[in-house]
Amino acid sequence: MIYILFILFTLILLSFFITQVQYFFLFEPNKHRREFLDERYTPLEIQAEDGTILEGIEFTPEHFTHTIFYLGGRSQDSVALIHKLASSFENYRIATFNYRGYGSSQGTPSEQNVYGDATNIAQKLQERYGKFSIVGFSLGSSVAAYVASKIKVEKLFLLGGFDSVFQIIKNKIPLLPSFLIRYKFDTALHVSSVNAPTYLVSSKDDNIVPIKNANNLKISIKNLAEFKVLSSYNHDEILFSQENINLIKKGLN
Repeated sequence: MIYILFILFTLILLSFFITQVQYFFLFEPNKHRREFLDERYTPLEIQAEDGTILEGIEFTPEHFTHTIFYLGGRSQDSVALIHKLASSFENYRIATFNYRGYGSSQGTPSEQNVYGDATNIAQKLQERYGKFSIVGFSLGSSVAAYVASKIKVEKLFLLGGFDSVFQIIKNKIPLLPSFLIRYKFDTALHVSSVNAPTYLVSSKDDNIVPIKNANNLKISIKNLAEFKVLSSYNHDEILFSQENINLIKKGLN
């Protein structure tokens, strides 16, 4: 009897460890501001529905043609990234924010609150500016697909996108029981109901998202405008690759 109890206790501890490790695999909050942000950028303080204060920022050039809502990856401080985004898309108004626990945003990120916060901010953006497009990178591509399934957007750009976190983990650890996979981030499910023209950019040399998962996502896209597969770029290099920047500009214009 004591051995059975020991085995059960060990299994419980192992299950708890596996589910907790997934948090650190999926979220890597970046709290370090990388460069000084000058007067060209407007800091935003956003209050979530539960009162949590989120950090946002906006770039509005003198002349712009479109508004972009950017949703960042698992280890990005999106507010700190605004200068690089603005340099790459100089003729576009750009708004972004940091997920809970990232940058100066309060709280701890989860699948539910990342989706919810992004959707609430997108609604405010729509009320303030009208039409806008969403650019989501890596984890942000799943968040972007979710938001676009809830709110009408002009264009949807999924960079380094994947079918689901559930499927990526399942492919990497086939023997892991499904009930132990804590997060879903089911991009394929969300994008299947998005009417907006959708662009998917992937890389054959992506070291995080296998091309197989990108191909699976492509199949689920309801309104695929373009699927571009890059070469010689790892996952982190996709966002600011010149090919990707050109595709987004072409898609918006």
